[in-house]
Amino acid sequence: MNSDRRRRRIDTIIVDSDHAPLTADDLARLFGFTLDDLALNRTGQFSAQQRQTLIFRSVGYLVRGVGLDILLIILGAYVTTLIHSAWEWALFGLLCVSIAVIMGLWIKAMYQIIAHPTIHTLIGPLRRAGDANHPLILAGDVQLRVSFRRWKRLADAYPGQYRFYIGPEQALLSIEPLHEEIII
Repeated sequence: MNSDRRRRRIDTIIVDSDHAPLTADDLARLFGFTLDDLALNRTGQFSAQQRQTLIFRSVGYLVRGVGLDILLIILGAYVTTLIHSAWEWALFGLLCVSIAVIMGLWIKAMYQIIAHPTIHTLIGPLRRAGDANHPLILAGDVQLRVSFRRWKRLADAYPGQYRFYIGPEQALLSIEPLHEEIII
């Protein structure tokens, strides 16, 4: 019963956007981070949960990349049976080198995201954007990905300015109202 009352309070906060900016507590409940996450993000650090999520997403990208590499190797093996002239071999070699360079740069970028992730801050209004298939919020003019579950509870816009802490791949880590005093 108490959790139902708390859920209704959150829904009221989310729907009612005509009042003062949301508090850090309300934003934490709405976007699924803790105040400890927020305190770490203020200092440019990731919480253990945020780092785990980052690694999980990066592994997903890596698995897709390896799958694409395997598919390209199979396709390349098939194409070699169709190549007969020297210029076709040269073109095929150029294509293979290009793919290898692109994959190498992609793997390096994934390594940088995992090994040396950075937190960027942005100040601006909080608005809902996107649609049910591509749920986004606007942090100023920057689009950030959010889950549909969180997106559907948002009002179209909220008053005031907010500070957004953004991780790699435009992922929202945490958010706080700009007017609140920062207590570390």
